Amino acid sequence: MNIINGVYYVDSPDMNHIAIRPEILKSAISWEDTSHGKVLNCTQLLIDGKNIDLSTPIVLNKIPDTIEIITEKGTCKLQKLTAKIFNEKLKNSVPLGKNKIFKDDNSIQQFYLDGNFYG
Repeated sequence: MNIINGVYYVDSPDMNHIAIRPEILKSAISWEDTSHGKVLNCTQLLIDGKNIDLSTPIVLNKIPDTIEIITEKGTCKLQKLTAKIFNEKLKNSVPLGKNKIFKDDNSIQQFYLDGNFYG
């Protein structure tokens, strides 16, 4: 079990576009988001472009920039959320975005890591 203490942009048209603290659980990956969370069973996982052996313990030395999840239904890519990505892809589509200004990448990461979106 690996919990990645980071926030990611989910590049998928049918999912919430924010992934908070992705957790790798053998052949699945789960994360919190701003509504209800997500779990995906994966057949393959790439972290920063490197194929990960899901049958062995995973050691991460840093928070990855990208996580690519391959499932039986397709591919889902998580990209570390930056102020630039937020402003370009999310600012006008998320409820909190229109009034938020993030000065740097750390401030947007902390906003979502510290947030309570479930109640």
